[in-house]
Amino acid sequence: MSNCAQLKVGVVGLGKMGLLHAGIFNQLAPRSFIAAAEKEKLTRNLVKAYMPRINVYDDYEEMFEREELDIAAITTPVFLHKPVSDSALENDCHIFVEKPLALNGEECRALLRTRTNNKTQVGYNRRFLETFKMAKQILDDSALGELKHVQSQMFETQVLRKEEGWRFDASKSGGGVIVDLGAHVIDMLHYLVGPLACVHGSARSVYSDSVDDTASIAVEFADGLTGSLELSWSVKYYRLPEMRIVMQFDKGTIAVTEKYIEIDSEVDDGSLKRGRSTFYLQNLTAAVPINLGGPEYTAEDAQLLDCVGNGDAPLCNFHEAAQTNFVIDAIYDSITTGEPKNVHYGV
Repeated sequence: MSNCAQLKVGVVGLGKMGLLHAGIFNQLAPRSFIAAAEKEKLTRNLVKAYMPRINVYDDYEEMFEREELDIAAITTPVFLHKPVSDSALENDCHIFVEKPLALNGEECRALLRTRTNNKTQVGYNRRFLETFKMAKQILDDSALGELKHVQSQMFETQVLRKEEGWRFDASKSGGGVIVDLGAHVIDMLHYLVGPLACVHGSARSVYSDSVDDTASIAVEFADGLTGSLELSWSVKYYRLPEMRIVMQFDKGTIAVTEKYIEIDSEVDDGSLKRGRSTFYLQNLTAAVPINLGGPEYTAEDAQLLDCVGNGDAPLCNFHEAAQTNFVIDAIYDSITTGEPKNVHYGV
């Protein structure tokens, strides 16, 4: 493969996220964005007009066949994640794919059974936010003692009337708010705490016909720890999606969001101060080469480039991301049956 300065990136899907990642990759590895595949003719024509050096296709398979790409950035609707990933792997590409990895656990298992030495990364970008990284460090150090309980939530003002599009068709999106917002929280629970053993969920469609708009889920981790997960994309006054995880320990409490981490500590050992301390994202985050949608987007793309160059594994590869789909499957099974469901992680 080429070194990072010469990597060739093709983007599949030129919506908001596709253009975002194209711009980041192109800044991190100058002139790396060389090709794109997009079904919408208007978007293709606009890219051709404003970026004439980019080869634009209406068929991603043709792009893979004609371009010798190093990296495929897949930012399509969810139902296309697996087939595009399959094609990218067949053409020896490293892969970035937006979350979730696929429609369901079955598709994820099929992807995991594909043998490849190529790097894969899935867009659970909150792993790269310094607030959550700080929370993980405290957990890993056991600085506040044993973790006793976890409360988590994610809310957004997105659906306040009946909406149309692929996100509101479960056959194309995999589900509603549980997939759209819940996937981020489930991934973060895996990252911070560990695997889940059992879930018991309920959900309601307030505005949507076929997908969930709100959900409430009781969770149990593999070590017996219990917690909760509350989700809604139909709550007013959340201009941006906001995740909040509250962890109660023997000797304190952590409340962590994208914007800040608040620590109530009963210990004073140098790394933690007794009492309440609040740390804000802007004060924890180092400058990044380009900030188009937030430093976390740049960080995840930069890590993939680095891993292609040095052989390391990205922080959230296909295997890591598939775990979230397995939990989502169990949640929907629980909602359907009205009973708790065990989470099955095996491939």
